[in-house]
Amino acid sequence: MEQDGRTIIQGQLGYLTATNETTIPILGAKTIEKIEENAKILEFGSLLSDLVKKIDNLWADKFKLIP
Repeated sequence: MEQDGRTIIQGQLGYLTATNETTIPILGAKTIEKIEENAKILEFGSLLSDLVKKIDNLWADKFKLIP
């Protein structure tokens, strides 16, 4: 996820918005810097479907789930 400039948190937020149309992440942060970092998800948007599939397949393989 970091290959397109996202932080891990921004990638997680991008995954959530890509995989669930009804989920709205509630962002919590202790510093202004973290609030600004989290808000950049609006610039990046959701993850692309091919990256979501890769993540889902990795997760399924690690935990022996059926994708």
